[in-house]
Amino acid sequence: MEQMIVYIVSTSGENDGAPFHDILGVFANLSDARSRMAQDIEQIKKDWGHIDFSDSEEWDCTESDMCYEGFTPSDDYQYSVTITKMLVQ
Repeated sequence: MEQMIVYIVSTSGENDGAPFHDILGVFANLSDARSRMAQDIEQIKKDWGHIDFSDSEEWDCTESDMCYEGFTPSDDYQYSVTITKMLVQ
């Protein structure tokens, strides 16, 4: 029997110092998971309109095709979204 792989998209961080953590979805293929991750990044940039995401003085960021994370120097705003590959047991 072939084992099934799923991709879990989750987000965590701090919004004005209040921590949050959410699972955004479980997907059978990586392209759908990446699409969901991109949607969440776009939404967080709209919701946190007071932060200039392209200014490293306001937002230091690292990103890859499986993770995007950033934080303000004051650490009141932190955000990460990650895709985790897992085998279904």
